[in-house]
Amino acid sequence: MARPSLATSGGGGIGAILVRILSVVFVLIGATLTIGGAWLLTLGGSFYYLLAGLGLIASGVMMFRLRLVGAWIYVGVFVLTVLWAL
Repeated sequence: MARPSLATSGGGGIGAILVRILSVVFVLIGATLTIGGAWLLTLGGSFYYLLAGLGLIASGVMMFRLRLVGAWIYVGVFVLTVLWAL
């Protein structure tokens, strides 16, 4: 059975390139949130930024590999962010 993939044609084409560009953006934002969140945590702040950053890094890595689970991880981070903000 084939693994669910974000690429429709074996990992090539413009769609895969755009997904990989977006995944790099997610990893960069995630790294920023993780570093800032760790620093904030040492100052007695919230765990949210550290966890959200790690989630975005995981999402970006899986999306770079063109795995559908990366999109689901992003959805999870988004939903948890909305719930945290309420």
